[in-house]
Amino acid sequence: FIGNGETHHYFLSLADENARRLLHVVDNILAISKLEGGHLTLQPTSTNLSSLIEGVVEDNQHTARTRGVTIESSITLKGETATLDQEKTIQVLNILLDNAIEFSKQGDSIAVSVEEESNSTYVFSVCDRGVGIPVDEFSNIFDKFRQIDGSHTRSHQGLGLGLAIAKGLVELHGGLLMVESTVDKGSTFRFTVQARPG
Repeated sequence: FIGNGETHHYFLSLADENARRLLHVVDNILAISKLEGGHLTLQPTSTNLSSLIEGVVEDNQHTARTRGVTIESSITLKGETATLDQEKTIQVLNILLDNAIEFSKQGDSIAVSVEEESNSTYVFSVCDRGVGIPVDEFSNIFDKFRQIDGSHTRSHQGLGLGLAIAKGLVELHGGLLMVESTVDKGSTFRFTVQARPG
């Protein structure tokens, strides 16, 4: 191989990140096709929510580190387990975390949390301190192929499918996906999941 170990590590990391992003794109295209065709159904299983959050954080740490961003988790639960569709909940969190990392600046931190609001409702959230979203875009960001056309975000790449998919998956659970954001201060995406404890 040409170059030293540091050079090899850089190109391997770059290849790994690009492969992860390509996989996200493929997953998103498949997901939106299934959602629109009505082919997605819930597969609820008893899920340890602490392990779910920790796994999602760990899976996104590499990309976050390459951008100089840290991810923290917060878990507030009466019980550790809930019956929900684990795969789809993870997919929503991955979409929101991917966006949070993409629009964060070096040195920023992202918080991922879950809390039990009632015996049947769980609230997940992803909070960043990134570029934020203008208020007049709130009603549009969940549309397919929609990207914010602002000076902060024009340089960011993507298909504009992620939030549309996340919204569809959350609604499949009987929940809501909500956003609070301030330009230059960051965004918080929260979604509810209707699930049985245990």
